[in-house]
Formats: sequence, structure tokens, C-alpha cells
Amino acid sequence: MAQARYQPVTIASGASASAAFSLAMGEQIVAIETPAAWTAADVAVQISRDGTNFVNLFDNAGAINANAVAKVVTGAGELHFLGTVAASGGILLYAVLGPLTVRLQSQTAGALTTANQGADRVLNVLITRF
Repeated sequence: MAQARYQPVTIASGASASAAFSLAMGEQIVAIETPAAWTAADVAVQISRDGTNFVNLFDNAGAINANAVAKVVTGAGELHFLGTVAASGGILLYAVLGPLTVRLQSQTAGALTTANQGADRVLNVLITRF
């Protein structure tokens, strides 16, 4: 049976990137919930192996937004399940690379440019362990 937890992460007012959080070996991101108040943007998943230098996570096709794993199209107050798409998109890198440091970044729809939030925004990330 999978164990689940919510990881709240904050994107500060005037910023586009959240605080970093860890995915331990055997964990995966299942869903991302945006708050009711949200400056229009998509949510990109960024990873780091050293905890400092983050890169956008791209899918198998080399796109950042092709399958809703690397980039989740969001609106205010929505819960987006990534489901089994995560396995093909790259979130399950833990199986090969070990623990990862992750952060979320609000980005302009259809682009790789950052979109700063108008106030502190708390997103809830649903993480499961198998």
C-alpha cells in the first residue's frame, strides 16, 4: 500500500520559484494543488542534484509542457493529478538517481519565462511512497 503525504510549498510574493523540498528514494509527485488566489501561470517542476542549481524537468519528447508532468497547466484553486504519466515524463528519476531536491516555478503559459506571484502562494504537493 502506498503511503501519501502533502508537502506545502510557498512561492513568495514577487517571486516565481517555491522553496525547495526533497523527494526521498521511492517517492513520486502525484498531484499539485494551487491556492484559490493565484496569479495566472503554469507550474513547472524543477530538479536539482546538488540542492542549489535547479533545471527545468523536460519530458521524453524534449518538451517542457508536452504531457503535464514537467509543466502543469493550472488555474486558481485547482488540484491536478499527474497519475501514471509521471512515470514516462521523468518524475520517477529517483529510481536511478536517488533522492532529489525539487521546487515548483510559476511560468508563463506556453513559454519558459518566469511569472512572479502577486502575493505569497502556498501550493500543496501530494507525494506518495511505494
